[in-house]
Amino acid sequence: METKEKELKVLEEKESDMDKDVLKLTSPIEIDGKEVTEIKYNLNRITGKTIRVNIQKLGRMEMVVPNIEFSPVLHAALFAEAAELDFHIIEKLNVKDYTNAVSIVSNFM
Repeated sequence: METKEKELKVLEEKESDMDKDVLKLTSPIEIDGKEVTEIKYNLNRITGKTIRVNIQKLGRMEMVVPNIEFSPVLHAALFAEAAELDFHIIEKLNVKDYTNAVSIVSNFM
C-alpha cells in the first residue's frame, strides 16, 4: 500500500472513532468470552426507526414503554443499539453501569 493510501486509511479510521464515545464499566463483564471494561457507543446511530423497532421488540418481550422520554428499559435498548450489542448484554451490567448507560441515552434525548 502506498504511503498516501495508508495515511488516508488511518485518517478514515480516526474519523469513524471520533463518533464513538466510551462507557467505562465499574465492573467488567464478559462478551463473547472476553472480559470487557468499557463499551464504545455512537448515539448518532439512533434514528426514529431505531426507536420504533425497539419499542416493538420490547413489546414482544412483554415490556411496556409508556413514554419514550422516561422509559429506562427503552433507553437501555437504545444504548445497546448505539453500542451494537444485544440488549441482553446490557441487562447483565451491574446496577451502576446499567444506570449510567440509561442516563447517557436519556440525557441525549
